[in-house]
Amino acid sequence: MRLIASLPVTYASVPSALRVGRVDVCRMRASNSKRCDARVCQNSPAENRMASDATANRSTATDGSRLSGTEAAEHERQFREILEFSPAALLVVDEDGRLLFHNARLRDLLGYDKDELAGIDTRKFWHDLEQRSQIIASLRDRGGQLLNEKVVWRTKSGQFLDLLLTYAQVAYRGGHISFVGGKRVLWVYDVTALTRHELRVVEQERQLREILDFCPAAVCVVDDEGRILFHNRRMRDLLGYEKEELDLFDTRLFWARP
Repeated sequence: MRLIASLPVTYASVPSALRVGRVDVCRMRASNSKRCDARVCQNSPAENRMASDATANRSTATDGSRLSGTEAAEHERQFREILEFSPAALLVVDEDGRLLFHNARLRDLLGYDKDELAGIDTRKFWHDLEQRSQIIASLRDRGGQLLNEKVVWRTKSGQFLDLLLTYAQVAYRGGHISFVGGKRVLWVYDVTALTRHELRVVEQERQLREILDFCPAAVCVVDDEGRILFHNRRMRDLLGYEKEELDLFDTRLFWARP
């Protein structure tokens, strides 16, 4: 590569035998057709390669500025560290469901060591493989995302976890994942404690209804318009109705004088 200085040049008659690193004076013609003398220097091939390598070793930041390879690598490290300590578990899997990338939260949830999860078949986590097959088939058919799907997974020790799965990205139907070999990216949220709390509430409600159903006094719960929302066995015995007949029954019909 020859570097030409001094004037904006449209044509140059430069000797082809310029020696590397030597500065020569040559007659040149500028854009205004005037002839002038200019100093010309030819870089060495090694210098050209160094310039080319330096250019190739740059990447573009999100704000359009230029980053060196070292800076780009540091940004990637910081980004991976953010993912590593995300409160939600993150998985990137290939077409066969083998784990390509995961974070610390997944290890905490399932009880595996990092090395154990490298390339593991994620079908091992699923309690219901039929549900998994239906989800994957749905993603292949329509692409897009799948949000907050309730599933049950097993930990390494065999305990069951209630989870919400969100497939944020899939490489189907025009989708793209910026991870070599990756086909599906999913976030996993642990709702085991919430699910168990809901089950306890449901069980407590069932027990309360059972107690009220066998209460010696008639019990009737109505809405603003007087329709029955809940009644017990004693209520049916008193009035002679079947259970289904009293569902949302208008209690004004019980009264001798409306």
